Amino acid sequence: MIVAPKTSLSPTFTVLGGQISLLRGHLNPSEESLWLAASVCTQSYKTVLDAGCGCGIIGFSLLTRSPHLMLTGMDCNAQVLQQAQKNAALNDFTYITQQAEFTASPFIKPFDCVVANLPFHARRRGFTSIDARKNEAYCMPTGVLTSWLDALWRHSASSLHILLHTAEADIVKRWARDIGVPFHCVYLVSHPERLAKRVIFHIGQRGDNLHVPTYKKPLRHKILYEGVSLKDGLAAV
Repeated sequence: MIVAPKTSLSPTFTVLGGQISLLRGHLNPSEESLWLAASVCTQSYKTVLDAGCGCGIIGFSLLTRSPHLMLTGMDCNAQVLQQAQKNAALNDFTYITQQAEFTASPFIKPFDCVVANLPFHARRRGFTSIDARKNEAYCMPTGVLTSWLDALWRHSASSLHILLHTAEADIVKRWARDIGVPFHCVYLVSHPERLAKRVIFHIGQRGDNLHVPTYKKPLRHKILYEGVSLKDGLAAV
């Protein structure tokens, strides 16, 4: 589900029940970014890197719940970084931006945690689009995931939270085991009779794997409108 209503002529739209306003862009965020943000426990963090930040939705969702955080958004696309800066100003958020690739090292010291909504599609699974912007945002080039994970982990002091297609899960598990770091998974189940297509990895943390029924209305309301953490949302319903 795209959280920006396509029928509205307004230059802005809201998420989290009106808690965040965003400028409408060519590529608007999907609700999975909100589920990723909700699943991150932020109490012990001060600095967070939103890698591949796009319009800034993940970082803004974290700031709404945890305003003490110092957020930095990194993206290789100057146009979407500009949109993120405008969105931050629209919501009066302090949000630093840095134009760079995942594999670059523009930062002096690592962040307490890194979050990233990685491209859902992959060229090795046959995805392509005639729209270059959609290819850049939604399609993972063949053979890059391991190098991306290496780079994202270097940016992090000890904690990495990523969202991606479940078809890539075995690569992430093998990578984490090879470098000897713990992880657990949150599978986003969008239909009661279908396997999850999206999975959140919490790398650097131990925990039980979860299968979260994102189709259930009470839980959706808690996460997507009230903006509570996934832990609190599950406890409430």
